[in-house]
Formats: sequence, structure tokens, C-alpha cells
Amino acid sequence: MSKLVANIAASLDIRPATNEALEGVDPLTIITASDWFILKDFVVMHIQDQGSWVRDLYNALSDIDKQKTLKKIIIFGISIVVNVSQVQAERDSNNNARELEAPPFMPADHVKIRLAAFIQDVLDPYRAHLSKHWSQQ
Repeated sequence: MSKLVANIAASLDIRPATNEALEGVDPLTIITASDWFILKDFVVMHIQDQGSWVRDLYNALSDIDKQKTLKKIIIFGISIVVNVSQVQAERDSNNNARELEAPPFMPADHVKIRLAAFIQDVLDPYRAHLSKHWSQQ
């Protein structure tokens, strides 16, 4: 799990907000949350790496909306690092892995399945139930 956290932190260039790390850094160029920080410029590069459509949408925003967008992305990235680093395996009283039945559809399967297959195999069977909780919007 620690390797996953390290990979996510590295891909988003999330750094611990220590005094040494923040020394000489212009506070206007970073956003901090939960004792971590990210350079705004790095997030802008990350947005641009998502393709021309995303880049153009971001560039069309007002300066205020750009700042809000950067802050939301940064807080989301930091929350992933902070929360995933707190995940622990479930153990029984003998410190053995808990023996629970695995769910029929594991979270890792979500990232591997094509959207059309997800809609057909996962969403459609529960659409009537889900539609009770969705509005038209």
C-alpha cells in the first residue's frame, strides 16, 4: 500500500509541507492541505497532459475559476494520498488476514472494465433501483 501512495504522490508531485520543503517557495505558487503541498504549475501541466480538449476547457475559465479548479484538484490528490496511506488490512485476533467472502465485483475490476460493459453488466441490472435516487439533472 505504501508503494501505491508513493506512486500517486510522485505522479502528482505531492510533497510533505515541512519547513525545509517550503523554504524559499513562494506561497502564491502552491496550495497546501493536510500537511502536504503541490505546486500550482505542476497541476497545470498535469491538466495539459490530459489532452487538448481538457487544456482548452481549462484555458477558457476565468482566473478565479482556474484557481478554484486547481485547488479542487490539489485537495482531491492530497486526500487520496492521506486516506490511502491510512488503509490497513483487516486482521483477526490472531493477527491473521480476515477470511471474508470477496465481493462479486472487486474495486480493481472497475478500472479494467470497458464503459459499455460496465453499463450493461453492472449498471443496467440496478437501473430501476438507482433511478429512484436520481433526478433528471
